[in-house]
Amino acid sequence: MQDRLQRDLIRLFEAVLLGLRDISKLCASMHSLRCIDAPVFTTTFLRSRGLSEYSIRRIWRAAKQRSIQGGQIIYHYHDTIFVIRPRVEHGIAYHDAITMVPVDKIDCLTLGDRCYEVPNCNSLYIYLQGRLGHASIMLSASYIVGLLSRTRPSFLSSMLEMSGKAVYDFRETSKSLLNMLSAVLDLLNREAPLLRMILPYVPRSLDELLRVSPLAKKIYIESNKEER
Repeated sequence: MQDRLQRDLIRLFEAVLLGLRDISKLCASMHSLRCIDAPVFTTTFLRSRGLSEYSIRRIWRAAKQRSIQGGQIIYHYHDTIFVIRPRVEHGIAYHDAITMVPVDKIDCLTLGDRCYEVPNCNSLYIYLQGRLGHASIMLSASYIVGLLSRTRPSFLSSMLEMSGKAVYDFRETSKSLLNMLSAVLDLLNREAPLLRMILPYVPRSLDELLRVSPLAKKIYIESNKEER
């Protein structure tokens, strides 16, 4: 049972990475799209990529379990907190008819006849939700990926590549996880002037990152386990 649950979680991560990669390509190639609130993937998208019905069912089972758990804290400093929250929805899903990449309703109107609507479709949304004192913010993963694909394509490519290695190649997991933390730190240092307008504290070292990011600490602990 434990192995099967682990396999389902890996299938889910693979589907997320596949969706984010294809969303980044579409958003980078079509600058008229806003990519504000598209699902990370849908059932239609997974089928278009050749996944079996069995795998798709297992992916949705894992996705629903993760959405029930309420998300993962990635930053916490005093009264400022950011959480990654997955959400599964069922209803009309919109796609680019050529690539079958999911889009939101606004981009569907932009695509016009190229928009492909599917009723009664499962969709997975992932949000970055933040609380800064009395203020709050919520951004979709599609918007973040689309923005990075246009402004920081090399960083996005390296992050997706290292995430893929961590999922696909068990032997390189620990190395890939540590590389991810290094890449995040590099981005934080380069974008510190901008990030200080949002975050009360921007970590400059690995120790500081581990203190403010429960997710980074979890990744670091897992990577050390793999090396032993």
